Order: sequence, then C-alpha cells, then structure tokens
Amino acid sequence: MEKKQGVIIALLAVCVFFSVIIAAMYLTSDRTAPVITVDESKVKPYSAEQGEEVLKSYAKAVDAKDGDVSSSIVIENIYVMPDMTRAKVIFAARDHNNNVSKYSYMIAYEASEEEIEAKEQLTQAETTTAAETEKTETDSTISIF
Repeated sequence: MEKKQGVIIALLAVCVFFSVIIAAMYLTSDRTAPVITVDESKVKPYSAEQGEEVLKSYAKAVDAKDGDVSSSIVIENIYVMPDMTRAKVIFAARDHNNNVSKYSYMIAYEASEEEIEAKEQLTQAETTTAAETEKTETDSTISIF
C-alpha cells in the first residue's frame, strides 16, 4: 500500500512539474503579431504596371520582440474599386514566431487605357444583356384581358 502511495505521489509530482513547464513556455512565448504602417508621405498614385515592389516600399512592419520585420511584407491582394480611381491593398507581414498581421490601405489608382476599355466593354455587354432579358420577359408575358 505504501508503495502505491509513493508511486502516485511521484506521478503527481511529475505531472505538476510538466504543467508548470508548459505554462511557463506558453506565458513567455511571443504571440503578438507585427504592426504594419504605411508612410503616407511616400505614397503616390498606383498603376498595375508599377508592380508590387512599389507598394511594399510604402509599408513598414515592426514587431515588439523581433524589431523591424519589413522584409517579410507581402501584398496579399489588390482590389481595384469599381470607379477605377482607387485600389484597396492588403499587406501581410509575419515575425520570427510566424505571428501574422494584415493591414488594408486605400490608394489612388491610375487605370491604364486597356483597363478602361475593358471596363467599358464589360459595362456595355451587361447593359445589352439586361435589355435583352427585359425584352424577353416582356415578350413572354401573356395578356388575359
């Protein structure tokens, strides 16, 4: 009986020891993502021909533990707004512990002639399709009077 109690006490001590180690590791780990900022004094209107490196040069990422992690910045996506005068840029950055942060920034956008023509053609095609659909619906309506 005394042997069992000794083994149980030893197992409990080992469990408590590992629990304290795990808790200490968790509490001291870096769980804070870097902060991304954009230097608005550098920002100029963006066009797709410029490439993503221009956008990256406007941003900076700083982590409380790792310091400057700007080299980890990537452009996750660029959404051109329907008016084609602005674009929403999604920046992402990570620190050495793989904590990731995202930041969205609205930038002035200069559409190329090709983009403007493509948008006009798409708008014209949508207008034509809508008019044809309306005509078809009108033609298929049966009057009972």
